[in-house]
Amino acid sequence: MSAQPGELFVFQVGVWALRSNVADIKVEFSDLQGSKGHIIDAGRMTCYNTEGVGFKGNSFEKSVAITAGRIQALLMGVDLEGVDTGNYTGSVTVSSGDEKQALPVRLNVSGKIIPNHGYNAANRLSRLNWLNSTVGITVYNCL
Repeated sequence: MSAQPGELFVFQVGVWALRSNVADIKVEFSDLQGSKGHIIDAGRMTCYNTEGVGFKGNSFEKSVAITAGRIQALLMGVDLEGVDTGNYTGSVTVSSGDEKQALPVRLNVSGKIIPNHGYNAANRLSRLNWLNSTVGITVYNCL
């Protein structure tokens, strides 16, 4: 995958429940190790399907289940604000019960710094990050 510094980079992983229902999907991220010794901490990554921030600013986890024969897209984001250019590698692990699959991640961060996380360009999908935004919570709490 290719991204630019400063971007909120969004990608997806498809999970196929081939023969039976799959319940309680979990997603874990490793740190992404850079070719120049830099690291993108796993805490900068999220799966919008399985975790987020609610309208009161509280973190939550969500259970994801897939019916047999269906495919579920898991939308993931990684915050590249302040990240140096380079090639980064790591993994995303998707699990359900005792079943676990680690998927390699290769991310090339290069080019100009993207302002405003890329929110100004709808084709980047970085606006998904607004799902986890705490903007406006102060207003909510004052009502």
